[in-house]
Amino acid sequence: MLVTGSTGAIGSAVVEVASVEETPAPLWTETLAVNVVFVNAAPGLHAVPRWSAYAASKAALTELADSLRTVRDQSVSRAAGNSACTRRGT
Repeated sequence: MLVTGSTGAIGSAVVEVASVEETPAPLWTETLAVNVVFVNAAPGLHAVPRWSAYAASKAALTELADSLRTVRDQSVSRAAGNSACTRRGT
């Protein structure tokens, strides 16, 4: 399935989407060839009163980045400040 914005593109690209197991390796390589950055916020790293839903969504982002690290050695690492994860090699 191709996903595009209202102008026919997302940014300057067209995105092909599929389930994880249906995505061919070359598409993963092509898609991940750009920088992948996970930007988090303090509520995702530490408990903050009254921020439960937001904190849960941000904590999930951290866990997604951690799980992706196990998929491919050296592909994802934490950036300085402990508030973001970035893909190495770009």
